[in-house]
Amino acid sequence: MKSKLLPILFLALLFILLSYLALPLTRQLKLIALIVMALGIIAIILAIRTQNKFGKDFLRDIGIACIVAVLVTVIYESSTRSIERRETMLSGIDVAMAEFLPQRDWEEMKQEVLHRHRIRRNIDIEFKISRKARLSSGKYITAPPGQIILWMKYGYDLYAVAPGAAYEPVRHEVAYEMYNPELEIPRFEKVTVIRDHGRKEDPWEGERLKRIFDGKSIVLGPDIVQLPDPQSKQPVRIVSERYELMGAPGSYNLVIPELTLRTESTTEPTIKVDVTELPPDLDVRLDTYYAEHKFTPTGGSDNSWTYSNLVLPGQGFTLIVQSKPRASIGAPAVNQ
Repeated sequence: MKSKLLPILFLALLFILLSYLALPLTRQLKLIALIVMALGIIAIILAIRTQNKFGKDFLRDIGIACIVAVLVTVIYESSTRSIERRETMLSGIDVAMAEFLPQRDWEEMKQEVLHRHRIRRNIDIEFKISRKARLSSGKYITAPPGQIILWMKYGYDLYAVAPGAAYEPVRHEVAYEMYNPELEIPRFEKVTVIRDHGRKEDPWEGERLKRIFDGKSIVLGPDIVQLPDPQSKQPVRIVSERYELMGAPGSYNLVIPELTLRTESTTEPTIKVDVTELPPDLDVRLDTYYAEHKFTPTGGSDNSWTYSNLVLPGQGFTLIVQSKPRASIGAPAVNQ
């Protein structure tokens, strides 16, 4: 029986040793670990072979102590060194930014950007612009002169990056200052919370949607959006559909309140925007008013753009609607 334990013991110790050597530790510390591990192995082998009870117990305890010492060192060093690296990095950033910003401003920026509990990825937005529409209630509406009806479908993946994300509600707003009581817009038509990679859908519409829509915004509390643990790196997808009222010519500003970036391992853009319906007498374009944020036409279809860089909380884009030059209109404009 004792002889059978030796190969198992040897393999276990070899695994521990290789794991330890793989850590980014100093050469001196690795050498000490090798010596202590060797002493532990020798002590245990001698304990198995000796016949003296006192000597057996003494050597066994010495061997176990040596091995445990190496294990504790592996756990301690792997955790403390990663924490130390993070603290050193943050300290370096603080020192560097102090050269450009006052301390108070930098602390506020960290609070707004670095201390976020959630991030968004894979934003997909579809716009339909018309002068007539049919609401989900069955009501037909027509935009007043000089205005248009904007339908928007807005979907994104929401990830937790800190435990505090579980307690923060998700809020979306319409441009409530444009509210027209006769048309009953702006309004949300539907909000869907999608979990488990599309296997579970929780739609909020009709009377159920009214429970979370106050005429200005919808609020999805922690009881509705349960974000998976940050370690799982799994999202909840949220898709909203709404009607907005805007001027034509005019503009619609969309502000993104969360830090937004694309996944490292994908070539998919951060944001995709498509205008799939548009009256023939109107043109659209996107603008961010920031030279570094440029939406690129996809080339696959008209009025389709992508953006692949980082979006900070509070940034976004503007959808600009303008009249076409009359000479470029192929047919008289009609209400749609």
